[in-house]
Amino acid sequence: MKFLLFATLFCLPNVAFSLESLKDIPDGFHGRWADHPGNCAFDETIGSFHPNSMKIDSKSISYFESGGTAAAIVARQTNEVAIIFDFYSEADKLIYFKHFSLSEDGNMLFDWAKFETGKDIYYRCAKE
Repeated sequence: MKFLLFATLFCLPNVAFSLESLKDIPDGFHGRWADHPGNCAFDETIGSFHPNSMKIDSKSISYFESGGTAAAIVARQTNEVAIIFDFYSEADKLIYFKHFSLSEDGNMLFDWAKFETGKDIYYRCAKE
């Protein structure tokens, strides 16, 4: 039932593409991403990467003080995924939804899950 609801929500904007359930987040999405290329570096003053960056790997997403494990992954195309995360943030645990797509060259990631404000854009950081 969860998958059916998830798939229905994901395909509403365009039903012309078929959906594929995945076990892992596709390789093209892996790596560190930042809201600005200048925010990619490790920040010695806070002992972490910039708060406006995130890291994605095959099973998870992590931010400055939060993160989550992928519970369901659906792809519509090779450069577009929707992911439900079992997410933690400080003392909270919640369900976290992300809808990502990649630019043609794979160096920009678009986060479409911000329904009220449109998309957020992240830039691929150099490999750590």
